[in-house]
Amino acid sequence: FHGLDLAQKDAEILPMTISDTTHQYVAPRIDQKESTNSLAIVTYPNYYGELFDIASFIKEQHAKGTPVLVDEAHGAHFGLNGFPNSALSFGADYVVQSYHKSLPALTMSSVIFIHKNAPYREQVMEYLTYFQSSSPSYLLMAGLERAHQFYKTYESTYYFTQRQRLLDALSAKGLEVHEMDDPLKITLTYAGYTGYDIQQWLEAQHLYVELADETQVLLVLPMWHKGDRFPFESLLERIKALKLPKTTNEVSVTIPKMPEHVGYYQPVTLTQMRRIDFSEAAGELLAQHIVPYPPGIPVFYKGERIHQEMIDIM
Repeated sequence: FHGLDLAQKDAEILPMTISDTTHQYVAPRIDQKESTNSLAIVTYPNYYGELFDIASFIKEQHAKGTPVLVDEAHGAHFGLNGFPNSALSFGADYVVQSYHKSLPALTMSSVIFIHKNAPYREQVMEYLTYFQSSSPSYLLMAGLERAHQFYKTYESTYYFTQRQRLLDALSAKGLEVHEMDDPLKITLTYAGYTGYDIQQWLEAQHLYVELADETQVLLVLPMWHKGDRFPFESLLERIKALKLPKTTNEVSVTIPKMPEHVGYYQPVTLTQMRRIDFSEAAGELLAQHIVPYPPGIPVFYKGERIHQEMIDIM
């Protein structure tokens, strides 16, 4: 959206399906009308590790003459044995990966892959130089190369052995374990309690989750490998030491409604702004995007007219 604002370009927002498991956006709903769009942008996987049929999406867009950019930030490990395939393998024109999210690389270490037949290939490479520093970090670049070498030599058998030991330990404590499409992600629920409750119980044993929400916690697992120094036995002992209350059906967990944006996004320039309490903002125009992080997805857009349902969701 920042790119749209800079370029002053409109965008058609695709309606999304909501996951029954995580209650998050997971897949775009595509109609068959002819497209006049210059570029299709999708996220694959979502923050929780859920996938959709990216191959069909890319094929449909290419049939309309529309190139595809895939935000694969959480899929730098895709393509390894036992893990999902990357959008790269399905012919995406541009794929952005954040190596630091799942590979051993420093924060800010990201890459963009550009298909050899992608349109605007040279222009993209040129404009990247406009936005990137002319004084790059050699530490980050060396880390990217090291992470790529790690990927090329990674053997996943040990990872899946350790992962199963973890799942068994969590299940033995009575936690409900939900495996995602991406084996690097799992969510935990516990009947009658929120994700924030589970987070608190885990943190009491110095176990820290990726995020918590109204219904679950999300765990992002490390890329275990033979010879690593991960304190795995200590992890299992801390799980055994968890103190959980009895499950209950008496506590009602409210699942917030995800806002669904359908239509077009148009950049707006607001010259006069004032700061007020959000609870009193009904009828006003929103002065900036509202982007809760994690997962870093805009829920409301700059220039939207604020209504009571938006306030309730916030």
